[in-house]
Amino acid sequence: AHGVHALVGRNGSGKTTLMKLIQGLYAPTTRRVTLDGADIVQFSRTELASWMGYVPQECVLFAGTVRDNIIHRHPLAGDDDIIKAADDVIIKAATATGVHAFIIDLPDGYATDIGEAGRRLSGGQRQRIAFARALLGDPPVLLLDEPSASLDRQAETTLRQTLVEIGKKRTVIIVTHSPILLAACDDLVALDKGKVALAGPAKEILPRLFGQQPGGPQLPKKPATAPELAKPVSPKSAPKPALKASSAPPAPKPGTLHRWPRSWRNPWRQRRLNHKRQRRLNH
Repeated sequence: AHGVHALVGRNGSGKTTLMKLIQGLYAPTTRRVTLDGADIVQFSRTELASWMGYVPQECVLFAGTVRDNIIHRHPLAGDDDIIKAADDVIIKAATATGVHAFIIDLPDGYATDIGEAGRRLSGGQRQRIAFARALLGDPPVLLLDEPSASLDRQAETTLRQTLVEIGKKRTVIIVTHSPILLAACDDLVALDKGKVALAGPAKEILPRLFGQQPGGPQLPKKPATAPELAKPVSPKSAPKPALKASSAPPAPKPGTLHRWPRSWRNPWRQRRLNHKRQRRLNH
């Protein structure tokens, strides 16, 4: 079905493995994977590669130009095919993924050399070029594994709008934990330990995953009633202020000779007095 579908789950829950099963890279031990009702086992790798575009979590680019990296995805692209490939096909894929504006700002446009493994580009730029490469040939199925891992918030919002437009005519399956991308999904599948824990429309699954945390039923708070709020407090029932402990000595009574309590006397002075008394007793 057309639309944007998401796979979520903890690390090691089987999201990337499921992606590889869909592409036919792994053979399922039980049941089967179908494409439009047909088992994918009967199709060749070339046919599956032309029908499915895949963007891995760690994008790999090759030494050469931007144009070479985009057209290199096509399974039938040899050296002659890369040279003779129509530019409008490449521009169409780049425009659909929103990367065309970025490419034409490069010094040589699509002929810009990106260096070994694309080291002259940022992580986000490499991922967006890999996105355009996956869309080359207009595949009906698009698989994206953490497509926003190297994107900032603004680029992530742009990617969301791009996925919504692409999902109108294609089946898009993404692995993501981004709230921005999950909000644009039609359906959501939550995996746990290799099994489907939850599946259904994203509007129903998202509140269960990211809403109130499970922890048993919570007792509702007792609302305060109007009589309790308006109940006057009498002077007799009002709580008396607690007496604060003070470290200052008590004030002497008027007309009496003040004598500091023994606990407030100077310890050094008291020691000298004790020494004098001891000397008198010795003599």
